[in-house]
Amino acid sequence: MKILVVQLARLGDIYQTWPSIKALRDKYPQGEIHLCVRKKFSAATEGLDEVDKVHILDAAKILAPIISEEDIESSLHGMNDFAFCLAEEDYDEIYNLSFSPLSSYLVDFIATPNSTIKGYTRFSDGYLCIPDDISAYFHAQVGIEKSN
Repeated sequence: MKILVVQLARLGDIYQTWPSIKALRDKYPQGEIHLCVRKKFSAATEGLDEVDKVHILDAAKILAPIISEEDIESSLHGMNDFAFCLAEEDYDEIYNLSFSPLSSYLVDFIATPNSTIKGYTRFSDGYLCIPDDISAYFHAQVGIEKSN
């Protein structure tokens, strides 16, 4: 069993993810658990022994060319390279705890037809897909354009 937990939110959100990761380790003691976080908040993964591998998204480096409108192509290539590395891992389960448009596209890209997904992802036509009850509840409460 190979599992990816995606948490691209902030420092506190990563710490709040710890109990979920510990529960996954209890459920799958022999499983391989990976965690995907942004570089800026990667220090919040230190001491989380239940994770076998941390994938660090350098969002500042990838998004800087888009923000400065200098080299959008390099941003696309950087994100593409990161996503392909994750896709090569061939995850059985993906837990997207970020509830963001970016993370939903990332999860859709790296998921295989056999992956079980919890959290936001995308349908084949690009529309938001909410495959589980907890994510549906979150979306109903917060949504995309509502304040939280």
